[in-house]
Amino acid sequence: MESGFNAAIERVSAYSPIFARILIDGSYLRAMFSSYSFIPTIFAIEAALLTLIINDFQAMPPTFFLMAVGIFLATMDAFAGFWLAALLLLGTVFTGNATTLDEVMTTLGIAAIHLTPGLVASSIRPFRRHIDDVDSAWERATDYLLAVLLGGWAGEKIVGALNGLAGVQLAITASSFQLGVLASFFILIRLVLEDLATYLFPERLAAQEAKTRDPITVQPYVALFFKTALFALVSYQFLGLTLQLILGTLLFIFPNLFKIFAGSRELFKTRLLYFLLPKGAPKIVIMVFVGTLFANWVQTLFPSAESFILWSFVVLAIPGLVLSLAGNFSTSPKLDWKSARIGKPIYRIGGVAVAGLVFAMYQGVDLYQVIFGG
Repeated sequence: MESGFNAAIERVSAYSPIFARILIDGSYLRAMFSSYSFIPTIFAIEAALLTLIINDFQAMPPTFFLMAVGIFLATMDAFAGFWLAALLLLGTVFTGNATTLDEVMTTLGIAAIHLTPGLVASSIRPFRRHIDDVDSAWERATDYLLAVLLGGWAGEKIVGALNGLAGVQLAITASSFQLGVLASFFILIRLVLEDLATYLFPERLAAQEAKTRDPITVQPYVALFFKTALFALVSYQFLGLTLQLILGTLLFIFPNLFKIFAGSRELFKTRLLYFLLPKGAPKIVIMVFVGTLFANWVQTLFPSAESFILWSFVVLAIPGLVLSLAGNFSTSPKLDWKSARIGKPIYRIGGVAVAGLVFAMYQGVDLYQVIFGG
């Protein structure tokens, strides 16, 4: 079974790195349980079918229990989440119950909820890390803390955004915080299982390390097309067909196109930008502050609520645009500053501070107001 999965990952990685990542996600389960690792996928299929039947195949969220089950299964294995999301989407579309944009976006939002917490958490901090010394033990503790907090936070926010996507008030959004807390708990379980696989089944886990290919030439452009289309559709639900939607979409496309261009060119790069540009959890916290600062500035320019919302969409994209473009001119140093004598305490104290800010964000605290007032 392992060889078949690894071969599939190698083949698909050239065409869809994200789907290859979904296939790789459950490698720890295959190491621990072999063929029984498909149990989450089987349960995910059953949960999707049960949801469709209960909702009469309408574009509606699952019950709280079924959504929690779906998030749990997807967090344990993104492949199970993929099947759950795909069946919900296909079951709604092919029964003729996704004929309006609101219904389509509701279904896409429900599908995204099941995939988001685990994938966001693993993109911020690795689910798997071998502990060799005090430094790596500290990093592993940080993995636990930030993955749990940020994964749950992302889950809460996307559930809360369902009303905007659907264009109507949905009862499930009232439980967004509870679902976020559950997502955090599920990510904690996932991290514990990953550690068990790392230390109890090292040889079988090593056998799951599939090779991946470089994407084919057109793959980045195809991926950008679909990402842009999805970005524009989601934004349209909130803004309508406006000048700001067009400008915001162009601001989304440009840095992605430049990154593709930069990948095939020798650009001037500096280590200084590596130290200046925020990454990971600090980047999320900083972007919250910068976003609030820009939003306050836009509010002084456009006092009416409608103009403020429309132009905020454009202006708030600018900090991300700048960081994305600057990242193409950054290169990592040969020596990691965090391993230096003075770097260790700075990194650890800073890490505790960032974790505290992330926890406050999770609790719904307005960090900008707490620190700067106003």
